[in-house]
Amino acid sequence: MKIKVNQFIRFAASVADQPILTIGRNKTFTVKPSGSGVVFLPEGNVPRPLSANDIRRYLEIYNAAQNFNTAPYSGFFHASYVLGLIREITGSNSVDDTPPALSLNGQRLLTAIVNRIRAGRIQPGRPDTFPSYSDLLRSLGLPTRPRPGVLLRGRGMDELDFWSIELELPAITGLIVEELTTRPGRGFWRSHPAPADANRDAWWLAQMARVIAYDWSPYLVSMDEVSPDAPEPSTRIIPGRETVIVTRVIRDSQIISELKAVYRGRCQLCDTTIKLPSGDYVEAHHLWPLGEGGSDTKDNLICVCPNCHTRLDFAAIPFDRKDLVTDLHPLNQGNIDHHNDRYRKRAPELAVGSTTVQPAQ
Repeated sequence: MKIKVNQFIRFAASVADQPILTIGRNKTFTVKPSGSGVVFLPEGNVPRPLSANDIRRYLEIYNAAQNFNTAPYSGFFHASYVLGLIREITGSNSVDDTPPALSLNGQRLLTAIVNRIRAGRIQPGRPDTFPSYSDLLRSLGLPTRPRPGVLLRGRGMDELDFWSIELELPAITGLIVEELTTRPGRGFWRSHPAPADANRDAWWLAQMARVIAYDWSPYLVSMDEVSPDAPEPSTRIIPGRETVIVTRVIRDSQIISELKAVYRGRCQLCDTTIKLPSGDYVEAHHLWPLGEGGSDTKDNLICVCPNCHTRLDFAAIPFDRKDLVTDLHPLNQGNIDHHNDRYRKRAPELAVGSTTVQPAQ
């Protein structure tokens, strides 16, 4: 059985907090998703993170060998844990082989790059027109210091790299270059090594020509509101603009990503799954809103479709845990009570005429 990176990460999410034995069966560990990779939590030892690129290196060896011999992994620090998890995956009857989906960060970054291509701002064979880490961070409204490459990796670049490899798409992250050298960073070359007999720069530019010519439309979600680089059609009426200062609560995107991985695109309330070209889509809802002092923790979050999310946001329906179709993580009763208090306060206006909102079926 050959295993893909997204299967490895999704399985890790499905067994989060469950004790697993190393391949030598002499230690116990747990594992959970972390960013675009996973983190191993050995019993009585320090956490050991593994990026999607590191996972890919392990799986290339395992998929070729199809055995649990540790010899080919000499020099790899986490082989005992990785192979222990692979043993669990191969013995499972519920391995998810659906294509990986991009998170909001990944979609934002993909959209920003594709919009630049469509606007003619990125030219084949012209690395000086390729966006730098700082260029894309500014496009996404994010800080560019202290280390733009590291910042962008955590804001979708690593995930986009992993996603394009898993779906066997052109290597779009190769368009992202270092500002001074106008060449990709070391991470790209680890993920996409040039053939040994090839001129590296010539090979890279040929790959980027494929990226620029590729039709990315099937993988894009409409995100006009998040990408300042979107070209404006000449027939479009552009509204007036004003500068405003917005204060918003910063959400923990990693916790939300981990929870979405558990539910795999299924709404906990109505069991709807929204299929998009980039994968299954689901939203995270805070039962006790962050703007009202709620906590950004899993026991205050549920995964729901946009319809149910809107009803919950406006406290148009009550919430009872027994109504959940899918229930795979603990919730704090105080957060549930707070939502229902909001619903009770709104109940009189919801019951008047056309403002009545029916609960999700």
